[in-house]
Amino acid sequence: MDWGFRRPFSIGWYALRPADSRIVRYRAYYGCSGSPNEGLRLDPQVVAAKMRLMETHKREGGMRFFRNPADPSIRGGHGHETSVGMLLRREGFRWLKPATGRPRMNRPGLPETALVESSGGKGRWTHDV
Repeated sequence: MDWGFRRPFSIGWYALRPADSRIVRYRAYYGCSGSPNEGLRLDPQVVAAKMRLMETHKREGGMRFFRNPADPSIRGGHGHETSVGMLLRREGFRWLKPATGRPRMNRPGLPETALVESSGGKGRWTHDV
């Protein structure tokens, strides 16, 4: 998760592709207004409700969801008394401890899913696991 309020946020769903053991991003919830680098200014609870709606069908089919790393900004309150991470946790969404700094492939312990990013509409970057 890359949290944003004034700036866009991006939440990705990843899956292990059994054919070649690659992790792929198969769904994204990108919160932008349509103007360059402008977010939707949604409260975390509203974002959580949309995430839950996006996952409902898969959950009912027995799929389990595990959370990916989140950027450090979820520790901040962003106008709330409680951090964004804690507000999302109260809604039932858990994230791994936020990374610090920019993700690097050689960072010890960084889950491979953090390395899967969109490549500007030209396909997807993947990382072997």
